[in-house]
Amino acid sequence: MADDLVCELNLVIAPETTLAVSHIAISNELAGRHPARIALNGIEPRLAFAPHVTLYQVAIRLHDMGMTHEQLAKIAAHTAPVTLRATEYAYHAEDATIELRYEAAQPLLHLQDAVLETVNPIRGVCSGNAIPRATSWPN
Repeated sequence: MADDLVCELNLVIAPETTLAVSHIAISNELAGRHPARIALNGIEPRLAFAPHVTLYQVAIRLHDMGMTHEQLAKIAAHTAPVTLRATEYAYHAEDATIELRYEAAQPLLHLQDAVLETVNPIRGVCSGNAIPRATSWPN
């Protein structure tokens, strides 16, 4: 039965704490003035709407989670912090959300490639299959 369970993962990079707290404050200020569906509310990795940039959203079988974690930890251990430059800001009044578009910096693209190359074989996707690249929009 447990072999049939699937976990949906959102593999992300998160800003350093000072920047994240600033994003959360802006989000909460706007949510206080406008109707909001979601407001950023924390930086803890569990049960929070935290500022982030999504590298990959993927379904992983429960029995593959240990291997996935181990392999992703190796990537993280060998990856320097990535600096992103915001190129565009968008405010959506209908749901009081802010989106930031970032320059697709080479270190970010290399990190995303490493994640895809590591995770896809675990989940059973051949490396020759065309997989759409995640966007540089934070999700």
